[in-house]
Order: sequence, then C-alpha cells, then structure tokens
Amino acid sequence: MRTDSLFDRYELYVSGAIVAAHASNVDKGFRQRDVRFMIELFTNWIESSLDSDVLKLSNTQILRYLDKLVEEGFVRKVLKDAKPSYRLTRPGLIELVARMRGSNTLLRPENFSFLHYFLSSYQELVTGLVEAEGSKFPIALKIEIKSLFDTRDLIGEQRKRLEQEIFKLRVRVDEGKKSAQLASDLFRKGQDLEQVAEIIEEKYPYGLNSQKPLKELIGSIPASLGRWELEIGGENRALYLWQPMLRYYERLLENLQKS
Repeated sequence: MRTDSLFDRYELYVSGAIVAAHASNVDKGFRQRDVRFMIELFTNWIESSLDSDVLKLSNTQILRYLDKLVEEGFVRKVLKDAKPSYRLTRPGLIELVARMRGSNTLLRPENFSFLHYFLSSYQELVTGLVEAEGSKFPIALKIEIKSLFDTRDLIGEQRKRLEQEIFKLRVRVDEGKKSAQLASDLFRKGQDLEQVAEIIEEKYPYGLNSQKPLKELIGSIPASLGRWELEIGGENRALYLWQPMLRYYERLLENLQKS
C-alpha cells in the first residue's frame, strides 16, 4: 500500500490510532476526527522524541488513508447524514496490528517502546474486537493474534536488529580508523592522491562505492580537501559519527536484555 512520506514514517502510530478509534466507537463507528485525535494522543506521549510535523497530519491525508483501507476491504464505510463513519473488519484489525509489528522504524527507541506498550496492554481488547467481528472464531485465528501480540518475539526481533546495527557500526569504526591510518602511511611513502584513493577504494570500499567510486569522488574535489578526507575525515567519522552511535545502540541492547 502506497502512502505519502509522512504516513510512511509514522504508520506505526496511524495504525494504532485507527485500532484505538475503532475500539472507542464500536457501536456507532469511528470518524476521521477520532483517528486524528488518537494520532495526536499517541504522539503526544512521546512528542519530545518526534518531529513536530507528526502533529500536522491533514484531514485529507487521514481520509485518503481510510479510503485506501476501504478499497482493500479492511474498513467498512457507512454514510449517515452525509457524514462518513468507519468500522474495521476482522481482517482489518489483524492487518493494522500486523503493520505495527512490521514497522521499519523500530530501531528508534520511542517507536519500539510504544509498540511494546501497545502489544503488552491491548491483546485482550483487540482479541475481543476480532471475535466480535464474525460469527466464528477459529483456532488458527486465535493463534495468529497471539503471535502478533507476542512481546517475547518482539524483544527477540529487536535484539537481532540492534545486534546487526552494532556489528555494522563496529566494522565502520574499525575500517574508518584503519583506512585513515593507511592513507597517512601511503602519503608518507610518497604516493599521490589518486594512488592513495585507489588503494583505499580497493581495501576499504565505502557504502556508495558502486554509485561513485572513491577514486572518482576524491578526484572531483580540491586535492587538499581530498587528502584531508582520506586522512583526517575518515578518522573523524569513526570518532564523532560511528563510535557515539555504536555506544548508543550498545546501551539500548543492554537495557533490552534487562527487560
């Protein structure tokens, strides 16, 4: 499902808000304004960690998202007095929780904490809503819901994400320092800028090397800046960018392992 970039970044909260709006208005159906309020409520809980534009979702954006859910069969739309109200279907309830679980923004601790809170708090409520949206409640569906709300799995998945980021950052710190040292050694031996860039590119290729090889990148900037980037810049990136990020993720993993 394609959405605008703001919804892509905050779909975790949008999906949760729609489930909450449905739960709060089971009898009469929820309105667009109910979803907007729940989005603002959820993001208010963690607003110190989020960009302020999360609170600027327009009615049009929310309506567009709801209409797409209607097209996909996840929401039923009812017109009453020319004003639409909505009700999640059984597949819609499951789909929105699955979208929350599948968020690609969970490395941010506030997002992970919100999802952990939601799953830990509302399993019984959502299970009851799913059961109410149909005449039968098969065992397979119960198992699926239980899996979606399994916070042990959630913590395990988050641990793997953090471990992967920690591994990548350790490699970056190590290679950043080594490439800077190698560049300094090569310059002392009399190698010119182009030669040094070529050797560094071969031994420690950077992330966008396939788009623009390091030799080409260094060759496109003044020679003095190129040398600085290969020696000082490489070490500074390790010290000021990647090492602090590494320590940050290590602390997150340590805290997660205590929970």
